[in-house]
Amino acid sequence: MRRRIVISSIVVLVVLIGGYAWVSERTPGPPPRPAGVPSDAVWVGVNKGDWIDCKPLQAAATFRCDVFADLSGDRLSTGDYVLEKSTTIEAGKGRPIAYDGQVIETDVGRLVPYGVHTYFGGGRDSWSKDLGPRPTAK
Repeated sequence: MRRRIVISSIVVLVVLIGGYAWVSERTPGPPPRPAGVPSDAVWVGVNKGDWIDCKPLQAAATFRCDVFADLSGDRLSTGDYVLEKSTTIEAGKGRPIAYDGQVIETDVGRLVPYGVHTYFGGGRDSWSKDLGPRPTAK
């Protein structure tokens, strides 16, 4: 009887550990792209994230970026960003890889917000915040 309890406990423990390992190794991909999110937008996140669409502007290393909600596709913000460190960007580079709600990490460096950014709270609510002048390259 006691041996049966020990074996049953070991089996349950192995199943629980195996299940945890299987679930933790699975990294969900991006959700389906909502209507209204540009085809060039990149999904950044793990379990939750945002769609980010950055287009280069004429000023060197400067981008206009729009951020969209991952599931609804609602525009969350729009504004200008500049690379934190002056660098030349090759075609196809500058892809967003992380976003903390303000700074956009890319494969070539950090995009830092500047100027007036507009934030959308859903519906018709929106507000703007001036994040200051364009920073000088370091």
